[in-house]
Amino acid sequence: MHKAEELRFVLEDAEAEGIIIHSLLYPMINEIRGELPKLKNIITVGGTVEENPDLKTFVLNGKAEQDRIEIEPKEDLAAIL
Repeated sequence: MHKAEELRFVLEDAEAEGIIIHSLLYPMINEIRGELPKLKNIITVGGTVEENPDLKTFVLNGKAEQDRIEIEPKEDLAAIL
């Protein structure tokens, strides 16, 4: 199976709203992005790609205090692929 299609399935099934991905893999995400309406945030590692921030910039520009986010462990998923 095509790797982009596998990634699309995983992200769609997880209802992912964001992903952190290596900049070298960005073309694969860009290929399927239109099929993932819930995917709103893409953060890259290894350099900025298009309008998406790289992780280092994202962290350095972040707020010291974050808004509290309620997490429902049985509903909210985080995965490292």
